Amino acid sequence: MFILICYDFYYIDPETRDAYYETEAVLDHVLHHENTAPFLSKLFIQHFGISNPSPRYVETVATAFQMGYYEWADGTQTISIGDEKWGNLASTVAAIVLDREATSVVLDADPSSGSLLEPVQKLLKILRSFEYTRTANTKITNPTLHRGMSRKIGQMVYEAESVFSFFSSDYPPAGKFSAASLVSPEAEILSLKTTIGMSNGLLSLIRHGMNACESGIGLHFPNCHAISGLGSGGIPSGNYNNSVGYLDYSPAPTLSNAEDVIDEMSTLITSGRLSEANKLIITELYNSTYHAEGADMALRVAQQLISVSPEFQSTNLINKTGAKRESTPPTEPSDEPYKAVVYIYLFGGLDSFYMLSPHTTCPLYTEYAEARGDAAKLENMINITASDQPCEKFGLNENLPIFKTIYDSGHGMFIANAGHLSKPVTKFNYFTDTRAQLFSHHSMEKEAYLVDPFREKPGTGVIGRMLDVLQRYNHSVSGIGINDGSEILDGDNDAGTSHTEVIGSGGVDQFYRASVSDVLSADTMKGYFDSINGATALNSGLFANHWSQTYIDSANKTEILREALDGIKLSENFPSGLGSQLQMIAKLIKAREERGTNRDAFVARVGGFDSHSNMKNTLDEYRFPDINRGIEAFYKEMEDQGMLDKVTVVFASEFGRTITPNTGGGTDHAWGGNFFLFGGQVNGSKFVGDYPAGFTANDPTNDGRGRLIPSTSWDSVWNGIANWYGITAEDDLNYVLPNRINHGCRLFTDRQLYKNGRTTTPGCDGEVLFFDQGLLLNEARYLTGEEQKIFCYVVIDNIPAELINNSTMRCVIIDQQIKDVGGQQTDCGSFELTVFAEISTGAEANVGNTEPIGRVLEEQLNNSRDNIVETLTNSDMIQNLTCVTPIVQV
Repeated sequence: MFILICYDFYYIDPETRDAYYETEAVLDHVLHHENTAPFLSKLFIQHFGISNPSPRYVETVATAFQMGYYEWADGTQTISIGDEKWGNLASTVAAIVLDREATSVVLDADPSSGSLLEPVQKLLKILRSFEYTRTANTKITNPTLHRGMSRKIGQMVYEAESVFSFFSSDYPPAGKFSAASLVSPEAEILSLKTTIGMSNGLLSLIRHGMNACESGIGLHFPNCHAISGLGSGGIPSGNYNNSVGYLDYSPAPTLSNAEDVIDEMSTLITSGRLSEANKLIITELYNSTYHAEGADMALRVAQQLISVSPEFQSTNLINKTGAKRESTPPTEPSDEPYKAVVYIYLFGGLDSFYMLSPHTTCPLYTEYAEARGDAAKLENMINITASDQPCEKFGLNENLPIFKTIYDSGHGMFIANAGHLSKPVTKFNYFTDTRAQLFSHHSMEKEAYLVDPFREKPGTGVIGRMLDVLQRYNHSVSGIGINDGSEILDGDNDAGTSHTEVIGSGGVDQFYRASVSDVLSADTMKGYFDSINGATALNSGLFANHWSQTYIDSANKTEILREALDGIKLSENFPSGLGSQLQMIAKLIKAREERGTNRDAFVARVGGFDSHSNMKNTLDEYRFPDINRGIEAFYKEMEDQGMLDKVTVVFASEFGRTITPNTGGGTDHAWGGNFFLFGGQVNGSKFVGDYPAGFTANDPTNDGRGRLIPSTSWDSVWNGIANWYGITAEDDLNYVLPNRINHGCRLFTDRQLYKNGRTTTPGCDGEVLFFDQGLLLNEARYLTGEEQKIFCYVVIDNIPAELINNSTMRCVIIDQQIKDVGGQQTDCGSFELTVFAEISTGAEANVGNTEPIGRVLEEQLNNSRDNIVETLTNSDMIQNLTCVTPIVQV
C-alpha cells in the first residue's frame, strides 16, 4: 500500500526581521564555536600584557568565558564574578587579572614572561601618570594629536589599516623569540621608523608640551620651525604657550631627595620595575641638573630618561651588565655589482582577472564574460599579445597603460594563475594536500611572505633568507620596508644576519634634535639614553632587550640614512599613494654607494583591494590609477638613473578573487591570481605559467565555487628571482625555498625569467617516471605534507648514486587514494593507501646504461620496496604504517 502525503508550500517575500534572525543565528554559532573561547582568551591575555600565556592560563580564561563566572578566593572567602551567561566579559576579565600568572611576582624573573607595550599604551601611561593638562586657551573641541599618528608611532585609535588591527597575535621576532617558539605581537610594529617616531614624540611632549615641534605628536603651530634649542628664537624648554597641553606632574611634597622622586616616577611609569642600575643613572643626572638648572628642569630630564628605558617600554625586569650595548654592525661594503628586488604587495586580494582577461576577439572571452557577468567582467581593455596560452590576445585594464608600455618594451611579463602551493594539487585533492588556512587574509598573507608552508625555517621570510645567503657570500645587504615592516624581509638573526629596517615614505626623522636642558647638549643626553639601554645579561627580560637593541640600532641607523639621503635629487616627479613609497625607494637606490650596499630588497605595501562590493569602481577609479602613476614615475626614474637592468619589481597579493561575482557587485576571497614582474633584465613580452583555459566549474583549475587553484607556486617564481639575485647553488636555494623539493621540476629559473639567465634545475633535463606504491595503515588517512616529503627522501635514498651516474633526482607525490580492504589484510592493517609519485632525473642518468633508465629504476624500486617501508616503519617517520603491499608499479 502506498500513502501519498501532500504538503502545501507558501512562498513569501523575505522581510527585514528575517535578516535579523539569520544574522543573530550566525553570530550565535560563531560565539559558541569551540574555538572561539580559547582564541579570544589568548588575545585578551596578550592585550593585558602577557604575550605567551601558558595553555593552562588560556584554558582558565576560556572556561570563565564559556561558563559565565569565575571564582576567586582571597584566603578568607570565595567570590563568584559573572552572571553565568556564555561570553560574560566580567568573568573573563576577572580570570585574566586574578590568575596566578598575572599576579605572581615569581614570574617576573622569567625572561620570557611579559610583553612590549603597545604604542598607544605608552602614550596614555605618560599622559595619565605625568598628569597631562590642557592649556588655558585650548578649546575642549580642538583636536590634540597629530594627524596620521599610526604612521608616526605605529598605532592609533580608529587608524587600523584593516580589521586585523595593527599587528599579528602570533608574530615571532627573528632570533631568540622565534628560536624559542615565542611571540611578541607588538614587536611587529617596532621598527626604525616607529621607534624614532615614538621616542621623538614623548621627548618633545616632555620638553614643551603637546605640539608638532621637534617631531612631536601634537598639532602643528606656525612657529615650530623656530625651535632649535641652539640659540635665540627657539621656544624655551618648559614654555607651553604654543601647545594644546602639557605634563603637569610634580613630585609629592613629602619627597625630600632625588632617590624618592625617582622611586615615585618608577612606581607610576614602570610599576616599580626600574632597575637599580638605571635608578642610579637617572638619580645622578637629576641631582646635577637640579643644582645647575633647578627642580623643574631636573624633573624633565629624569622624565626623558625614564621614557626611553626598557622597563617603561616593556613589562620585563632587566639585569644590566654595566657594558655598553653595541649597535648591530652593518655588513662590509662589497665590490659586487648592485641589484635590488622591489616587492609591491597589494593587500586585500587583487581581482587580477579584472586586471587581465581574454581579449574580446578570443573565443575564451565569451565563457569569461558569462562567468563574470556585468559586475566583474573587463570590457574597457588594452590589447596585449601572448604565445603558448589559451589566447593570442589578452585584454589589460585600460587604467594600467604603463604595464603595456613595460610589457611591449620587453621588460615585463605576466605570471599567470600563481599563488601559494605546498605541492602541486588538483581540484580533487587540494583540500587535504595544501598546508594553509586557505582564503584567509592573515594566513595567506603570511604564506606569501614566508614561502615556507611547513615552517622549516621559522621566523624568516623568503627575501630575508635570500639576504642571509648573500651575506654569507660577503655581499653587503639591506632589507627595507617603506612605512611598515614585513615578515618577508626577516632573516636569521641567530646567524647574525639581521638586515631589516623601516623608513617612512616622507624620509627619516632626525632623532632628538634639541636637548631638553640648557646645559646638557643633545649629544650628551643621547649618551645617557644609550646608557639607560646598556647591555643586559642572558637572564634579563627578552622583551626589554628587544626594545633596547631596536632603540640603539634605530638611533644609529637614523643618522647614517639621513647622511646618505641628504642632497639626493630625482629626475621624475612622483605622485602620492604608491608613488610616495616608490619615490623613497628610488632615492635609496640612488644613494646605494653612500649606504654601502650592493644587494637591496624593498617592500611597498598598498591596501584597499578587498573588493567584496563595488569592485569595478574601486579598481578603476582609485587603485589602478594609483598603481599606474606610481609605476610610471618609478620606471622612468630607473631608466634615468641607468638602473633598470639592476632592478626586479614583483607585484603580489595574498590571493586572487572569485571568478563569479557576488550580489554586491564585488568578488570574494579565492586563490590563484595573475601578477606582474618587470625589470631591465626580465625576458618580457610574454606570460609564464598557465592562464586558465576555461572559466566554468568544469575547468580543471576551478574548485566549483569560482576559486582557481594555482598552477604556478610562489616557490617557482622566487626560484628564478633568486637565481638572478645571485643564488644558484642547490643547497642555498633549498635554504631560501625549504619546500622547493616538493614541486619537482615545476620551478622557474633565470633562464625562463631573465634575458641572460643560465641556471638550470638539476634533475630536470632527463626522464620523468611515475609509480604508485601501496601502503597499509591501521587508520583511514592520507600522508601529511611532511610525510610525503619524507617518503620521497627515502625512495631517492634507495637508488644508488652510481646507478644513475650521480644524477640529481627529484620526487614529488602527485596524488593519494585510499580504500578499506577490511578483513583481507587483518594481520597488517585495514586501509590501503596508494601513493602516486613523480620522479625525474638528469640527462646524465642515462649515460653508460645499456638499458633505458626507466627500466633500471623500475627494477631498483621493486627490489627496494621492502627496505623503503622498513626504513619508514622502524623510524616512525610515518605513523600507523604497518605493511607494504606486494606490488610497486612503475
